[in-house]
Amino acid sequence: MCTDTKAQPTFATGSQKLKRSFIQFVPNVYFIFAGSKQHMMADMFLLPERPFYQGAQVVNIKEIDERKYYEFASSKFQKRGQQLPEAVFHHLYNKLEGQTWYVQAALNRVYSNQSGEITETDIDIAITELIDEEEVAFENYYSSLTNNQSILLLAIAKEGQVKSPMAQAFISKYHLPALSSIKTALNSLLDSQYIYQYQGAYIVYDRFFGMWLKDRILF
Repeated sequence: MCTDTKAQPTFATGSQKLKRSFIQFVPNVYFIFAGSKQHMMADMFLLPERPFYQGAQVVNIKEIDERKYYEFASSKFQKRGQQLPEAVFHHLYNKLEGQTWYVQAALNRVYSNQSGEITETDIDIAITELIDEEEVAFENYYSSLTNNQSILLLAIAKEGQVKSPMAQAFISKYHLPALSSIKTALNSLLDSQYIYQYQGAYIVYDRFFGMWLKDRILF
């Protein structure tokens, strides 16, 4: 069973109990639970109160290798008579940190809209279009946060990655509240999956939301 890499499926405890009640009586079958929501997936199998606690081997799948991803994407564009230069793909991959759903969404938009040789401008326009389409949702996300949560989230988006949100330099730069308030806001943002830890740093989970915050919300 797999979850969509962008959608936010509901894995309530009751739903998990029902799934386990069926799975445990199915012999000689392997089940794969996959998803990009790391916090949610970890909770399913690592929290003692969850039905699937220690019921699976946890494997962290990293980003697709850039070179392999480029070869795959380039071959698809070539079949359509389009050229995707490696430097342009690198621009896209680097901008979205290799996160598959976002890279794929931008490639799909360019693949559908453009012809001939793809440029970095084409990539940037595609990403802007995708962000524009989500703007109402992003506005709702942002307005639903408390003041401390919104300030901290915006500061993380402006930085891109924050290793030490409690550091005095970071607090001073963005005029953040007291440490206790930052800690509370940080935990709330982690629990709601607005942010998560990636390679030892805190980042905005939704790459497009992070770009929207960084580029369109004044601090």
